[in-house]
Amino acid sequence: MKPRGEGLTSPVDDPVERVVMQVNAIYQAANLRVALAIGELVIRSFYDGDVSRWRNRGRRKSGALRRLAKHPKLPMSAGTLYRNIAMYEICERLGVWSWKHVCASHFRSVLPLAREEQARLLMAAEENAWSPRQFDHEVTAVRALEAPRPSRGGRPRASVLAKVMRSIQSVIDSTASALNSEDVGQTSADEVRAAVQALGSAKLNCERLRSRLARTLEGSATTPPPPGGEQPVSRTAHHALTVPRT
Repeated sequence: MKPRGEGLTSPVDDPVERVVMQVNAIYQAANLRVALAIGELVIRSFYDGDVSRWRNRGRRKSGALRRLAKHPKLPMSAGTLYRNIAMYEICERLGVWSWKHVCASHFRSVLPLAREEQARLLMAAEENAWSPRQFDHEVTAVRALEAPRPSRGGRPRASVLAKVMRSIQSVIDSTASALNSEDVGQTSADEVRAAVQALGSAKLNCERLRSRLARTLEGSATTPPPPGGEQPVSRTAHHALTVPRT
């Protein structure tokens, strides 16, 4: 009998890197199988196998489920248990049992999103074979447009968009340092390919986010935006986006 990992292929030339990728694929697939099996068991045991009863429960949880979540012998936290159930609900709703390119990380990333966005992003991930890292970029772009939750008092909570923009500014500054470094290209071909792919994904996501924010601004602003519809680029940002000519 063949091991489950046999037959997996990869364009990576280094045999060690190839095996690492195969091990990760097996591990991620196993994590998803375990999560869905747990979710299915809970739905079958406490909701008569009817996932719609879990879906429409609102804030109410069954007494048996609450007892299970607090049981001292349960080998996971209550949060992990509820996430497994939610992942199972998504699989049932979207019928993703035969998909090949989504893993537990993809499902965990979309749990806070609306159902429509969950479906759209997961289908796109399957169609485009997005890695968990690429998928996180897509989810972050969507969450940046969500309204911040009301604060319960104390220091106001920063919006998701504000957090994203701080991260982007940090990346801009880091990119400027990389452009001035003489050894930025002195690395393995695999690492360079991964960097090029990640930069392309970042460029696409930033442009999509900029376009969506611009449309939001056009619909709500009472004063015209600066010429060109964009804020002036700082000296650091301009330097980071300018590639020196050779």
